[in-house]
Amino acid sequence: MTAPSTQAKGSAPEALYQRAAGGDSEAFWELVRPHERLIHAVAFGILRDSELAQDVVHDTYVRAFGTLGSLRSPARMTSWLYGMGRNIAHETLRKRQRADRLVNEPPPQPEVLIVSDLLIKEEELAALDRATRELPEQHRIVLGLRYMQGMSCKEIAAALDIGLEAAKSRLFEARKALHRRLTAAEKTAAPSPASSVRGVQPASGQ
Repeated sequence: MTAPSTQAKGSAPEALYQRAAGGDSEAFWELVRPHERLIHAVAFGILRDSELAQDVVHDTYVRAFGTLGSLRSPARMTSWLYGMGRNIAHETLRKRQRADRLVNEPPPQPEVLIVSDLLIKEEELAALDRATRELPEQHRIVLGLRYMQGMSCKEIAAALDIGLEAAKSRLFEARKALHRRLTAAEKTAAPSPASSVRGVQPASGQ
């Protein structure tokens, strides 16, 4: 769905909703555009792929435009789009997993930032990515909203349709879970004798 070049007139959510429900695409875009970051973060938390997450945003808007009449109140727009985006992301994930099984290949891994002159940075990013992938979905989503989308706790609460204290608690638990996994990974990782990333040389033959 392509965003209209001009914004829909009228700022009242109820008025925009009525116009959008009547088929006004400009009003629909004005109504859903503020939720793009939320949908993308939710989808990325599930798929771990930015391009696929953007596809989910597009598919969510298309589906929402066709089913807007099922939304009884514009006040529920955030939670309605959240649920729809989450469902579409899971559908996308299942399709990708089926395709992977058909070709007998492992699922594509998310891209890792390559820093050619700082190998240790690459390793740390990879460890962080692995730890994040192992977190529960709700933890990945709230971390994505906070650190990828830059949302405040208040914005996260509004996006997820939960109380401010609940948002703070969920973010705290997500951070704590991520820290535990990173700490455990550091403890279990065996140092590589051949590696001199940190300037450590093999003891033998010196």
